[in-house]
Amino acid sequence: MRRVRIKKNETYVVKFENLSSDGAGIGRIGGFVVFCEGALPGETAEIKIIKVTTSYAVGKLLKIIDSSPDRIEPEYEQCAQCGGCTYAHYKYEAQLKTKEQYVIDCLTRIGGIINYTLLPIVGMENPKHYRNKAQYPLGYDDEGKVVTGFYAKRSHRLIPADTCVTEDLRAQKVRSFVASYMTKNNIPVYNEKTHQGLVRHIVIRTSSIHEDAMLVLVLREDAFPNKEDFLKELNAECPFVKSVYFNINPKVTNVILGDEFIHIYGKERLEDAIDGVNFLLSPMSFFQVNPKQTEVLYGLVHEFAELKENDNVLDLYCGIGTIGIYLAKKNRINSLTGVEVVEEAVYDAKVNAEINNVDNARFLAGDATEVVKELMKEGMHFDVTIIDPPRKGCDEELLKLLAEIKSERIVYVSCNPATLARDLKYLTANGYDVNKVCPVDLFPWTSHVECVTLMSRL
Repeated sequence: MRRVRIKKNETYVVKFENLSSDGAGIGRIGGFVVFCEGALPGETAEIKIIKVTTSYAVGKLLKIIDSSPDRIEPEYEQCAQCGGCTYAHYKYEAQLKTKEQYVIDCLTRIGGIINYTLLPIVGMENPKHYRNKAQYPLGYDDEGKVVTGFYAKRSHRLIPADTCVTEDLRAQKVRSFVASYMTKNNIPVYNEKTHQGLVRHIVIRTSSIHEDAMLVLVLREDAFPNKEDFLKELNAECPFVKSVYFNINPKVTNVILGDEFIHIYGKERLEDAIDGVNFLLSPMSFFQVNPKQTEVLYGLVHEFAELKENDNVLDLYCGIGTIGIYLAKKNRINSLTGVEVVEEAVYDAKVNAEINNVDNARFLAGDATEVVKELMKEGMHFDVTIIDPPRKGCDEELLKLLAEIKSERIVYVSCNPATLARDLKYLTANGYDVNKVCPVDLFPWTSHVECVTLMSRL
């Protein structure tokens, strides 16, 4: 196809064919790739080019000419501006198909993985108000009242919003109270440009097994006025808030949390559970934000692991111990070894093992690669290895060590199909076969998708 010269600020009519990994429509102008947020596959739209590179262009959506049957009206007005719900205008059933296809494309194109069983993506029956943790920036409206909301895409411009399609309704009530209290008592919002003001963010956790919630106010300094009055009014308006912390972040940074936490009210930890396995959560604990789908996710890990009574299990990037402890509660195993770089999380993992009466577990703090080296020096053998890394996946040195450990089965939990595919490519070239993959939708209305993958030793 003849390639044409695309000019910035010119308008074009484009037919869109697919979606990118971050939810932008993908089309072509004379063979030249164009990305446009808000456009859906099958649509024809008029766009204005706002960026041109040597390999692609970026357009701004001006008008839909032919609309997709999968297009819907976003549930809330701010969805078009907020950087969170990139699929707010996309039918849920179509979201699932797109995510499943993205997993297939990554495995094929990046990993060269062809001969495996793909299980159908597991979606939600009711994909709304599922988040058990949220972080809210603050600002002022035109009348000088404190408001909360979300940042616009790729910016720190506040989009005021009273609610969100993914937000737990308890969190909505708490943040509304905090904003109203701050307005009434003239408590200033932090200003990133001047480094003045006090309250930087509101962080809220909610429990799926109790009505309880945890509130963290992120402050520039420990100077919140009349905290006893604040707690009294909070208790009257939101009695389900059972834990309150101040987090002190004095740095000139856009990182939300500082290093210092001050517990000022109620319980130090929030209690939650995954399929009957209990966990205590501190403010910094990593815990999957969608409790219903986490049960699905961990159920798949349990099914894929095929645990036996004499198995030794290695749980890498274990966080507060959720997956390993879940497995140890569901199946009698010989031992569980968890590895996590965050020391506070390791402490929480030990507490969680204790409350679940898992007495054959140990949790080690340190970089996964370095800890695995030490375990190998000790002569440890692991029958099953569980991996749940961050979005960047595993580094090659760790993958090399996993190939040397020679576990019978590796269960890889991934939040990024692209890095999953890259890592599977290495492991399949070094003694493993990919048996099956199951995508799970933990984040409806976004482009993110989780996967559980089973590998077995050849």
